[in-house]
Parts: sequence; structure tokens; C-alpha cells
Amino acid sequence: MEVFVNGESVAQRELPNQWSTVAVELPPGTVRPGANRIEFGFSHRIPSTPGGSGKRDPRRFAADLSDLTLAVVPERD
Repeated sequence: MEVFVNGESVAQRELPNQWSTVAVELPPGTVRPGANRIEFGFSHRIPSTPGGSGKRDPRRFAADLSDLTLAVVPERD
């Protein structure tokens, strides 16, 4: 999964096959005053079998988001 804030890629994370918490800490200055747009990008699955062709898998996959928590983290000194 790739996370974008205001059109800028800020993080990439591998998603496990079960429910889990995925944390992303945004770089300082990413969030601006007012409205901010958060987007999630997902790639196609690459076959993981030994000797796989490496071609993109044409099947469509999904990720389910049950909760999104946003918090301000104080800047570190």
C-alpha cells in the first residue's frame, strides 16, 4: 500500500493477509493548514511461486479499511 498526502507519496507498506494495524508517521511539513487529501494506492499482486513469470496478476484484489485514526505527533527535538 502506498500512502499519499496532498498528492505526494509519503509511505509504502506491505499489507499482511489478516486484519492488522498499519502505522504511518508523516514527515514534518506534510500536512498543511486547512483541508488535506489522504489517498491509498494498491498495486497488483505479483505471483510468488518459485520460478513465477513475474507478470502482473490480472485479478482484482481489495483491502478493507475498518478504522482510520489521525493524530498530531509532537515534533522531536
